[in-house]
Amino acid sequence: MQNRRVIAVVIGAVLALGAISAAQDLPRVLVRGDSVFREQPGQTDFTGNARITVNGVMVEADRIVIQDREVRFEGNVRLALPRGARVSEMKEVRLTPMPRRTHEQQ
Repeated sequence: MQNRRVIAVVIGAVLALGAISAAQDLPRVLVRGDSVFREQPGQTDFTGNARITVNGVMVEADRIVIQDREVRFEGNVRLALPRGARVSEMKEVRLTPMPRRTHEQQ
């Protein structure tokens, strides 16, 4: 009887640890606003001091609209990086279209 109890506890612990590790693979998303309402099915609007935080990266806006995993920001928008984030410098690259070749140029 004691062995069955120990086995049940071990199996429970393994399942719990598996569930925790699986949950950590998904990004952590927190959303808030002074007013929250559903405009239509699958769409949620957050207005007034609206804030969304995804894995420590925070975006604040006057209005945030979430519809089917897509997020739209409206009004004044500000992005804040998490503490300790490193910002690497990137050179801006501008692409210019190539002129079309005609048969005579080939």
